[in-house]
Amino acid sequence: DDSLPVGHSFLSMIYAQKQQYDQALTEAARAITLDPNNAESYRTQGYALIVMGRPEDALRMMEQAMRLNPRYPPLYLFQLGVAYHFTGRYTEAVATLKQFLTRSPDHFPGHLALAICYLQQWVAQQNADPHTLEQALVAVQRAVALNVSDPFGQANLGRVLLWQKQYEQALIQGEKAVALDSPT
Repeated sequence: DDSLPVGHSFLSMIYAQKQQYDQALTEAARAITLDPNNAESYRTQGYALIVMGRPEDALRMMEQAMRLNPRYPPLYLFQLGVAYHFTGRYTEAVATLKQFLTRSPDHFPGHLALAICYLQQWVAQQNADPHTLEQALVAVQRAVALNVSDPFGQANLGRVLLWQKQYEQALIQGEKAVALDSPT
């Protein structure tokens, strides 16, 4: 049924994953046109905009989605945190991802995103407090504990250890990441 916004939102997500961005935006806009009060349509367009590399535009969509649905699901916070991250607003990203993780404590990508935001804060010197690296370490260790076979988690653990000048441990984590990412 071409008049249902949920179908267009779903198509938007598929097109975004396939990197067919014009189609993704067209479908997301169609969903919003069909029901401008449907928060999920705005979230879906926000997702497409993040994937497209347009996080500032994604922030506006996520904020609108959250206004329309004040009881938004946790996924909205994750997506908002990722959009903040890609705009370089690491402080807001950290706060949003921490809020998300209180509602979804076992979300591997959430812990990994939080760790990356802490690390980016440190690297960009937006937060030179040494405690920031400790927080990055805690977050990435939680992510790795949730998914030990993910090479990206292992690599990011190595990155945090490298910035902490734990060179041998960083090298071990880097080797684990390479081994996990290698074809069998």
